[in-house]
Amino acid sequence: MYLQQEDMILTVPNALTLSRMLMSPVLGYLVVANSYTMACIIFAVAGVTDLVRVFENLFSMYFMNNR
Repeated sequence: MYLQQEDMILTVPNALTLSRMLMSPVLGYLVVANSYTMACIIFAVAGVTDLVRVFENLFSMYFMNNR
């Protein structure tokens, strides 16, 4: 049995969103615990995942328009 595109739940955009959702409580705990260096690192990683998502959307729009 082959999976259709509609059946795939864990795609790259969903995985990036899930990673940001899982990082949020960790980031909040680190700020409350005064561990600002590690909180900044987690914040930067979350920002990079946002940039990856933006570039992924731009590439997909570009390639969908050039079919």
